[in-house]
Amino acid sequence: MRALADAIGEPGDSRDLVERSQGLLSWIDVDAELAALLDRSADELAGTRGTRSAAVLEFTIADRSCVIEVTTSDDTLRGQVLGARADEIIVRSTDGTTSSTPVDDHGFFSFSNPPHGTIRLECALVDDRRVHSDWFVF
Repeated sequence: MRALADAIGEPGDSRDLVERSQGLLSWIDVDAELAALLDRSADELAGTRGTRSAAVLEFTIADRSCVIEVTTSDDTLRGQVLGARADEIIVRSTDGTTSSTPVDDHGFFSFSNPPHGTIRLECALVDDRRVHSDWFVF
């Protein structure tokens, strides 16, 4: 224990411990790639709910190795992961609640009654990459 204490050294100033901890937490998702929303038309800017019965959203990552196509309606969010194999899709809302569903062998997934409001999709790919979409309104 004495050798460990010598290696670590004296405790430092803990006044900025909260800020340093928050900075470290921001690096948790550093390996995840952001999937950007493509071709958003003017009537989709306000969200996907409204007069339209469904909207198709397409997210892609920078190297084009993964595309997530999403179709939304009032009570269902379904989609397909293209160009990469995925194990699971997670829907995360801004209040921190999550729900997940498996992705089938053809890349399809579906959520019944996902949370309404601002959400994002997180995709766990089989090659250990994690991809998440922009936040969008459902």
